[in-house]
Amino acid sequence: MMKPAKQDLITIHAKCLFNIIDNDLDNDEQRLKAFYHLAKLSVLGYPPRAATAVAIEAIDLGKKLLEGVSTDRFVKFFPPDKTYDGARWECKDYFTTMQAVKEHGPVITDSFSFLWEYNNMLTRLYVVNQMCTMSEIIRQETGKEPIEEFFGITPRYLREVNGKEFLYDPKTGKTQAVTRPKRRRPKWIRLVKGGMKD
Repeated sequence: MMKPAKQDLITIHAKCLFNIIDNDLDNDEQRLKAFYHLAKLSVLGYPPRAATAVAIEAIDLGKKLLEGVSTDRFVKFFPPDKTYDGARWECKDYFTTMQAVKEHGPVITDSFSFLWEYNNMLTRLYVVNQMCTMSEIIRQETGKEPIEEFFGITPRYLREVNGKEFLYDPKTGKTQAVTRPKRRRPKWIRLVKGGMKD
């Protein structure tokens, strides 16, 4: 029996997104469906370090889709993650998310700040991809990473030459070899009598 062909999720989400956009985006439901497919595409599609025209247009499209959408509809469509120990670990949780939604108002006005405070796995990954794209745009325009500008830290880059990995420091021009520990065979694995040897 033949296995069914693996579906290309990027193509599926792209078709769904363009179908929704080609029809009317006159209500919050349609706009949130379009944003869902856009967020899935950003997670599956382009690599985070790519600052292509498509990635930049995707950021702009996400902004247009979300601004003006009811925050209540957004919460129902993208429910916050059910984590409740944010006060203990000083991080976002369900309570901080609901407080941020309440403070933001009945309608999303600034999509980036709204998503920044929101605790949902898909929207968080979407924001991370947005930030990586913006970081790459800044790097292409200025020649420096944003972390370099703000904190004075020169990042080192992982490069591969002839199958060996090196950390490259652009400030000094020096490289440092990266050695990965060899995976050890667990002690509980034993050779079966008559079995194959390595």
